[in-house]
Amino acid sequence: MILSLKDPEQEPETFVIHAEMHILGQRVMLSDYGGTAGYPSESVQELVAIFEDADALKQAYHVVRPGSTTITPLGPVFYSPCMVQFADPFGVRWCFMV
Repeated sequence: MILSLKDPEQEPETFVIHAEMHILGQRVMLSDYGGTAGYPSESVQELVAIFEDADALKQAYHVVRPGSTTITPLGPVFYSPCMVQFADPFGVRWCFMV
């Protein structure tokens, strides 16, 4: 199964911000979202963690936030009631969402 979500504000006919495939029972999430907030398009790899609720997300983010750089602030977006994107102190991009 392949699912994709296009961003209505950025070339909705071609700009896929979320796609997912199920491979051997595991969900693999993909995106061509990149080149923002001082992070060039070469660094579009991003690890995504899905949380059951906003409280669990906020608790995890509080632990990993020190030394990180926020890309998208914690809050609601059109595809999630609670999401944050950041780069950790090692330059790894993360997205936490409900």
